[in-house]
Amino acid sequence: MIAAGLLSDSVAERVRVALAEGKPIEEAVLGADGITEETRLHFFARAYGVQFVDLETAAPDREFLSRFPASLLVRHRVVPLYERDGLTTVAASRVSDASALDELRLASGRECVLALTLYTSLTVTFRAKRSAEAAVGPARSMVIALDLIGRDVQSALPPTGILAGAFTGTRQTGTDSDSLSFYCVGEDVAPDGVERPLVEGIRRVGLVLQTDVTPAVLVRRVERNLLASVTRDPDEEVLCRNVKSFTLRYYDGLSWVEAWDSTPENTLPLAVSVSIELVGERMSGATRARAYRMTRIIPLSCGTDAGAVGGVQ
Repeated sequence: MIAAGLLSDSVAERVRVALAEGKPIEEAVLGADGITEETRLHFFARAYGVQFVDLETAAPDREFLSRFPASLLVRHRVVPLYERDGLTTVAASRVSDASALDELRLASGRECVLALTLYTSLTVTFRAKRSAEAAVGPARSMVIALDLIGRDVQSALPPTGILAGAFTGTRQTGTDSDSLSFYCVGEDVAPDGVERPLVEGIRRVGLVLQTDVTPAVLVRRVERNLLASVTRDPDEEVLCRNVKSFTLRYYDGLSWVEAWDSTPENTLPLAVSVSIELVGERMSGATRARAYRMTRIIPLSCGTDAGAVGGVQ
């Protein structure tokens, strides 16, 4: 670097001292106030025979990036760019950190080669990734929760029979904290080689917003053994966190109502409207956190049309 005119003799001496203390060459050069990061990386790229890339013009494909362990990429601040001729080009800002490529080879089973890029470019890339995940995270969690709820509600059984029971939906006065209890036919996925006699069959399901924790969580409670001689606590599963409200409405064929009790006439609604509202993280400069809301209407296969029963066509 001295021969290239990048470092003066005094700066080079400070770099040697830093290297003797065990600092990586990148930190040694920058700490000695020698040259800028971009100049240093261009020099290292020529010296080591590797490519220098600008992530603003050579951004990685999102689908390709998803093939690699996110935790490893964030920890080492590396970004896989593309694969050509069996070699995966990985952008990094440190030529001295060989462990990053070694771990990536082991984790992905790919042969990796180094390309240098500015640390600031890597920071912007990972910040954009985190921002994108924060934006889609609440929506994704609500979709998963609504899928699970929909699977149970669609399979709700009429409130008659030996292993059947009431379909009861209640609303807490003055709150957005509804609850629902019903019986349905369900199936759980058991691990390979594990026998579980209650993996499928009729079970009682309860959906409730647990408000004794902050923020509230939406919980699914399942009783699988309805013939047990001893009453046991149901299995609990957290469907969604950071829940601001969980509201339900029921369609009887004529109108939407806010509560349902199948006991008087042994009937189920034709459909259930499920709404979940989450509180996201507070954005920089915002006075309050952003709220996310999603609603899904779930039809019931065993529902009863109140209009048809009442003679309304």
